[in-house]
Amino acid sequence: VREVASIAVPDPTSILITPWDKSTLAALDKALRTVPGASFNPVVDRDSVRLPVPPLSEERRHEFARLVRSKLEESRVAIRNIRQDEMKSLDEMEDNGIISKDDRFREREAVEAEVKRFNEALEDVAKKKEEELLRV
Repeated sequence: VREVASIAVPDPTSILITPWDKSTLAALDKALRTVPGASFNPVVDRDSVRLPVPPLSEERRHEFARLVRSKLEESRVAIRNIRQDEMKSLDEMEDNGIISKDDRFREREAVEAEVKRFNEALEDVAKKKEEELLRV
């Protein structure tokens, strides 16, 4: 859809899809109606398709909350991998005489501080999003 139309969210309960080529409006409507696993009921206006978004059920809210926790853990793993690569790089720089042992120690502390800062920011974002999802 992104390749043939602009997508806007005018309010929390609908998505507005406006194709650049108006002749594709009918095909876009048909494609949205036949999305597997989704029960979209698009409304065709003159030059756009409005897609009503039903409110989330309690079960669906919990699914999204689990997804948020899963993405949080994936992000933590990515940050740990970056930290590990940076620590190896600092060790190699010290072994090659590029930096001193004191510099390596300072840089390792700086890396740890950044990792902590990013992890806290991720926690805050995930917590806010989970609260938002579970709020009725």
